[in-house]
Amino acid sequence: MSRRLQCRVLILTFDSRVNRKQIQKPEVIVEALATVVGGEEAKSMVEKAGTPEVKKLLTEKTDEAFASGAFGLPWFVGECSIDCGSRHS
Repeated sequence: MSRRLQCRVLILTFDSRVNRKQIQKPEVIVEALATVVGGEEAKSMVEKAGTPEVKKLLTEKTDEAFASGAFGLPWFVGECSIDCGSRHS
């Protein structure tokens, strides 16, 4: 996971759990992401999130997570190059 993505996930998690912000609202997501990527990039990311391409990708990744044994969120599936590419969840 990239450093920028880690920051985004942590900010949104912190905002939802500690600050009790309603992160399901686009304006709250834009505000949180803007602290990492800037306002225009944050707006662009949120706009793209509603596109059919992104929704399709989300469905594919959700199916992949369930196939790997995911039972809740967040759930991360990765490949570790140190361990001959085996999958870890």
